[in-house]
Amino acid sequence: MSRFHVQALRWCGPLLGVMALLRPASAQTPAPAPATPPAASSPRALASPAAPASPAKPASPATPASPAAPAPAASSAKSSAASAAPVTPVSAANPRPGIVRLERGGRRLGFGVVLRSDGRILTALSALGHGNFVRARFHDDHVLAVRVVASDRAWDLALLAPEGGYWAEGLRASSVDPSAEGVRLRRFGGRSREISEAQVSIKARQVLLGRDGALLEDALVLASPVAEEELGSPICDETGDVLALVGQACDPAQRQECRLTSFGIPVSAIKRFLRDAPERDPLPAAWLGFRGVSGHSGSVAGVKVIAVDPGSPAEQAGLRADAARGKAPGEAAGDLVVAVADVPVTTPEELRDAINRIALKDAGRAPGADASVRLLVYGAGRFREVSLPLRAPVQLPTKPSAAAP
Repeated sequence: MSRFHVQALRWCGPLLGVMALLRPASAQTPAPAPATPPAASSPRALASPAAPASPAKPASPATPASPAAPAPAASSAKSSAASAAPVTPVSAANPRPGIVRLERGGRRLGFGVVLRSDGRILTALSALGHGNFVRARFHDDHVLAVRVVASDRAWDLALLAPEGGYWAEGLRASSVDPSAEGVRLRRFGGRSREISEAQVSIKARQVLLGRDGALLEDALVLASPVAEEELGSPICDETGDVLALVGQACDPAQRQECRLTSFGIPVSAIKRFLRDAPERDPLPAAWLGFRGVSGHSGSVAGVKVIAVDPGSPAEQAGLRADAARGKAPGEAAGDLVVAVADVPVTTPEELRDAINRIALKDAGRAPGADASVRLLVYGAGRFREVSLPLRAPVQLPTKPSAAAP
């Protein structure tokens, strides 16, 4: 295989598994754990390998003699230390490595499930509020910023894309009927820092009323309510496979007003949602270490930098975040990214797509050549040009290098 193909697989591998959830749970074929990001070679949905990756990991020929990829965005010293510890793979007894806690400003919002061979996260839309500044805390305490790439208001579903990395451990869909007699169900969530397991039962299948007046056929009515900060938590069978996701809907018996109640979103609805979700979006964006929103400074429009990660290419290039937000209505207090490689950008989506196009085009650069991206930045009343090195998304959980002491 040529070096171009190896590098291209590094960037695009996670995209190949977007629709893995749609395949039946009875057709799993184990595959050896690859050294590069996992492709959608397994016919099972939301599945993780039965064994961890082989310790004899060959060095990638596409890796130049440059510093190793840093810890992902917003990782603390604690999470960096945790990355060196071995992470238990997903198993029937312990599906927790495929479950994330969603946070905003350190406050728990809910939970989510990682899609195997894809790295994106499935959760309840109602848990996210306005959807901005959401972070996912993974099993080894790594934290990544996430953004909403698809949603279904009726069934209360959202698909999230981590920025700067992706998680290799995930869950798979169950073929068990959750309302069948004798089925033992487990819900993973809890209000403490650790993800706990609790028994749950399905009272009935019922038509509920979703947002925008949609009727939800075969919604799973839970025997006991679930707290709002536990929305998005998965309901699993005895093998650790996902039977449903906890969401919110209205009780149609309440005619006067919508009284929200927690319910189980069945796998059938999840499959329909993922079938309609975008296959291309998102590409695994190169990690530059900053996030932004659309903004302007006077007559100059662009992407306002609102956060810069410590030790990131953005910080090293001198990008400044909007530390004084709200100082003046509509004015950007920090830097404003105006163009990428001479292409104007005014939204975070345009910025991300422009960077990804450059990253994919540079996938076949000669060994030792540094891939970088030029940004035109406006700040402190003047324009300046900065060059940031492109760094691949980090595959989590990270594994200690064989050469490390």
